[in-house]
Amino acid sequence: MPLLNEDTTFYKIRAILQKIRYYLCMTKQFTRIGLIATRNTTPVSQTLHGLVDFLSAKKLEIVLETKTDDLLPGNDLTTADLPNMHQHCDLLIVVGGDGSLLHVARLVVKQNLPILGINRGSLGFLTDICPDEIETRLLAILDGQYYEETRFLLSAQVNNNHCVAVNEMVLSSKTMAKMIHFDIYVDNKFMCHHKADGLMVSTPTGSTAYSLSGGGPILHPALNAIVLMPMFPHTLTSRPIVIDADADLSITVTKENKITAYISGDSDIYLAVEANQTVKIKKMKERLRLIHPIDYSYFETLRSKLHWG
Repeated sequence: MPLLNEDTTFYKIRAILQKIRYYLCMTKQFTRIGLIATRNTTPVSQTLHGLVDFLSAKKLEIVLETKTDDLLPGNDLTTADLPNMHQHCDLLIVVGGDGSLLHVARLVVKQNLPILGINRGSLGFLTDICPDEIETRLLAILDGQYYEETRFLLSAQVNNNHCVAVNEMVLSSKTMAKMIHFDIYVDNKFMCHHKADGLMVSTPTGSTAYSLSGGGPILHPALNAIVLMPMFPHTLTSRPIVIDADADLSITVTKENKITAYISGDSDIYLAVEANQTVKIKKMKERLRLIHPIDYSYFETLRSKLHWG
């Protein structure tokens, strides 16, 4: 069998598909840019200064999130509170790590505002542009040459209290690991009873985060599915299960429970769940809009971040 080279049919077809994707991704140009950073570190501040200089040179409108404005003393740029950013910009750039982007995404998802991440963290599964790529990759994106991807989020409700997650919902004892007794219902059908340190409910986005470290499967972002993963269960037969993301998921902390359990979204907001109380988890109708470079590949991200061969 002959070796594949650039002249083979395979590579010709791939080149054609890449060109088709390029033209399909030629969408609107961004002219009003919002900037936000949630961490006050020297690398973040340096990148913010570089972004402002770059965008100013392109004569684009720049809007700083109010708290981010403090990281750039002496500037005369327009500022806006995060809940109102969609009124002032058509693209929101987050400078930081994946944690920063997750925090911002939970707050702006209902604004339907596209988000681009400049990576100043460690892994960078979601923030996939490096600071030294700003003048090349960011310029192309601003000109309308980009790939837009959407990711779904989860919401959890306990009584009248709510929290939101991009990565995962976690039922746990919050501080020291203690066993929790709980029942799981899917579409009002009893699935099982667990005695475990908790339960993780992960989205495809979160399947490469906390869930992955616990031995959960990686879900492609295009899948409409979630992973239910018991955390240190009291039986070796308990295993992760993947279910439809549109299912109605309920978790009831049973009467045997002697401690207060908590449900958290992306390890941020914690809601107390007492014995005989139920957590209802649903997929949100609003979706996170992520902007990637035109040549973005999810599998390339997995290869580079997880050091696959």
